[in-house]
Amino acid sequence: MTSRLVPSSAAFGIGCRLTGFCLVSALVTPGVGYPKATGFVTAMLVGMAVFEIISRRYSQGCVRAERGTLHG
Repeated sequence: MTSRLVPSSAAFGIGCRLTGFCLVSALVTPGVGYPKATGFVTAMLVGMAVFEIISRRYSQGCVRAERGTLHG
């Protein structure tokens, strides 16, 4: 278990609870045109993209700090 797992799981659980969808039903119901599920899947994909961007920038910053080129 990592320090990122707990807040990530909590955010995902809150989103599922607010929309009333679990992951599988959220991925299936946009196909039948249910707008609430479409919004949930869109928000989930945006969240995944933002997380990926932030984690890549963070990991690159850590590598530069280790090399001593943080300001370069």
